[in-house]
Amino acid sequence: MQWLSLFYLTKKENESWVHILIQKVVRRKIFLKEKAMEVPEDIVRVFDFEVQKELMPVVLVDNGFFTAGAIAYSASERDCFLRDDGRPKKYYLAKVEDLLKVSEDLEGYMKRA
Repeated sequence: MQWLSLFYLTKKENESWVHILIQKVVRRKIFLKEKAMEVPEDIVRVFDFEVQKELMPVVLVDNGFFTAGAIAYSASERDCFLRDDGRPKKYYLAKVEDLLKVSEDLEGYMKRA
């Protein structure tokens, strides 16, 4: 399973990594609120990547002390996210064009999928 970050980290001089991570979490929440739609797991389970090429599932996984955000860029990735592993999850659909703006790795993974 490949977890793609919704945002990548960049550090400027005199800026702490903690500050960067806090900014990342805030930007991710704003992005999901403004650019994505929360959907039930059932919608993601039947999501057809061949038909709905303009959208892509995003999952937030509650790991207790932090929440991980990942993009399901293929059916096999989506299926990995849907496994019941005991962690609470929230699912979203977002436009691919918007996701490409905030994930530096997504385009390469889409080509390999």
